[in-house]
Amino acid sequence: MAHKYMVYTRDNGGVITRQHRTVTLDDVSQYHDKENLSGWPEKCVFWQRFNDGSATGIAPISDRVEKKITHYSTGIRSANRVA
Repeated sequence: MAHKYMVYTRDNGGVITRQHRTVTLDDVSQYHDKENLSGWPEKCVFWQRFNDGSATGIAPISDRVEKKITHYSTGIRSANRVA
């Protein structure tokens, strides 16, 4: 069964960016490195790491974002966090 996720990226310097883009996936086996998030709507992200140190991540959509009761759901505001 497919699940909906928010896309995150992390550059090779450790800066995390929430992409304000969702994906629906059945197979998430390549996203196996879990990291807890603080200061973001989602509670955790699962990373697929690349050789250059960057990563693409997926985070289970939070209820507040799914119901569009937070400013993060509209993409109006974005912030970067250093891991």
